[in-house]
Amino acid sequence: MLTKLQFEPETGLADHTAYLTAPDSEDAAREQLQRPHNQTRDYLNDVLLAELQESGASELGAGPLYAGDTAGSVMEKLLALRAAIDEIVSAGVPDGSITTDKLSGDLVIDGGEY
Repeated sequence: MLTKLQFEPETGLADHTAYLTAPDSEDAAREQLQRPHNQTRDYLNDVLLAELQESGASELGAGPLYAGDTAGSVMEKLLALRAAIDEIVSAGVPDGSITTDKLSGDLVIDGGEY
């Protein structure tokens, strides 16, 4: 049985104690934005892929998900996803892409403001 992904804290970015509205520095703001992505990456790499490999996902065929998708099995698609996530994570957040305007607005999740 697959283990469910759980963020720490469970409410993710909506947790005001773990994700401050006004971080102390640019590095702190970047870390807050990157933390959920790292948790997702770690789950995919350390939990989901291992469980799927043991379950036979490398033997399950799958149709193309997008134009140019040549991965033939569920495992190949997950490995391609992992590579894409790793590339995004290793590249980090481009300088200047996070502005005070982007950080100053209210957080809106599922139509609710937090």
